[in-house]
Amino acid sequence: LGNLVVPFLLIFGGCISNSWTFAALVRNDPSCGDLLTLVQFAFTALLALPGRLACQRTFPPLSIKTRRYPLSAHTLMAGLYVVTSAINNWAVNFCISVPLHIIIRSGNIFSNVLFGYLLLGRRYTVQQVLGVAALSGGVVCCTLASSSSAIHDCSGAVTCGLGLLEPQSEEGQRLLCWLLGVGLLLVALGINSLLGAYQDRVYSTYGRDSGGETLFYSHALALPVLLINYGPAIEALGRYMSSEDDDGVSLLGITLPSSIVYLILNVLTQYACIRGVYMLIARSNSLTAAVVLAVRKFLSILLNVAFFRLSFTTWHYAGTVLVIVGTITYSLGGTKPASPSSKKKR
Repeated sequence: LGNLVVPFLLIFGGCISNSWTFAALVRNDPSCGDLLTLVQFAFTALLALPGRLACQRTFPPLSIKTRRYPLSAHTLMAGLYVVTSAINNWAVNFCISVPLHIIIRSGNIFSNVLFGYLLLGRRYTVQQVLGVAALSGGVVCCTLASSSSAIHDCSGAVTCGLGLLEPQSEEGQRLLCWLLGVGLLLVALGINSLLGAYQDRVYSTYGRDSGGETLFYSHALALPVLLINYGPAIEALGRYMSSEDDDGVSLLGITLPSSIVYLILNVLTQYACIRGVYMLIARSNSLTAAVVLAVRKFLSILLNVAFFRLSFTTWHYAGTVLVIVGTITYSLGGTKPASPSSKKKR
């Protein structure tokens, strides 16, 4: 248990704080997704870089360590990861509350099971199927409960895709905007599961990564793609720096706009969260990881609902409990070996 103390602190401290700073940024500027994705990837790649450097006596004195995985595999994983992250951050443009954002992303087990069955030939126990059914029911329950409050949550002018949804818009337009947001999160869920299936194949071929190689390359290789569309990120940063309605926050004796402070805290906590998850996976079994992350998501939802006084009904709480119970039930179920026919195909 001693070797899990640091991952626990990073996850429950970093991940929960990260969800709070994310909610604070979204409340101030729902169109912060482009800036948030770019800064998160750049900062994580920068902090992971020292772990990939090796000293040598020849010139230059520093070199990149030999990769365990082919560059083509890293490139594909980075592409899938950046698309998933960008869509998740962009989805808040579409009337999606942070608790619903967390709950829908918790449905990754369902999509993982689907892709594992179709692409990897995995077979699942009855207990795992029941767990997935409970989890899926929880996601559906929370999503349907949120549809009724989508109009209320969009009472102000919010960016909906590439257009502007004004307060006087029809209720149907607001609901359509919310449905587009849900659709985006589901697409991101599928892409993330595809990434997970591909990672499993890479790890089964070359061994598991314990040196942070995947963390570095998945962020560094994505930066050129993010920099192609840097315009919206620069515009958002300019808005934060020149906001006249912002009283600012004093940080180390320097007064900064509150959105800049939230951005800095979000990037720091995001890195702590990622490091904690990587350490937990490396030091524990899949059951422990799944239970810890499920509890973390539940606490994140409660914190955001309480702090920002968000609309959260009995149906939301029931759906959240189903998601947690489904995750734990699935993790306790074990996995059947792949079918002989799928092994032949591979």
